[in-house]
Amino acid sequence: MPGNSNGGHEFNDGPKGNGVIGEHKLQANRANAKKSTGPRTPQGKAWARRNSVKHGLLSTTLLLRSDHTPAEPELQAVLEGLQQKFGQGDVLTEPLVESVIIELSRQRRVTELEDSYLQDNFDDSKGPVSLRTLHRYQTSSHGKLLKNFTQLHALRRQER
Repeated sequence: MPGNSNGGHEFNDGPKGNGVIGEHKLQANRANAKKSTGPRTPQGKAWARRNSVKHGLLSTTLLLRSDHTPAEPELQAVLEGLQQKFGQGDVLTEPLVESVIIELSRQRRVTELEDSYLQDNFDDSKGPVSLRTLHRYQTSSHGKLLKNFTQLHALRRQER
């Protein structure tokens, strides 16, 4: 906009503002932005990637390693059994089998969190999520688990 002291830079500053900042504020914002570049090392980036993880229920990277094996050793036998039953390396079945492992891991995590709520007498203030939210995640995960098994069985029937 011609005549603006901020060179036409606008922003939303709430219901009372006019949406225009001054040149001094704009320069201060730019200077601050140069200071906050975030993590630079691979270790720092890996650490920052997990900053918002509170309970891990919605994560996939914490549940499967880069070699596609479960992070929980107890689920390795389940993975091998599923691969034996439905096939291994197939472009259709492999992602479904991995999804089953992810959802089984989530179900285990939900059970652990429920147990901690029981230990704390259902005190929601001590846990990372409320019990209601926990049950919502559990229901969603259970639905995904059933859907994945249904798809795996359907693929197996098609192959026969």
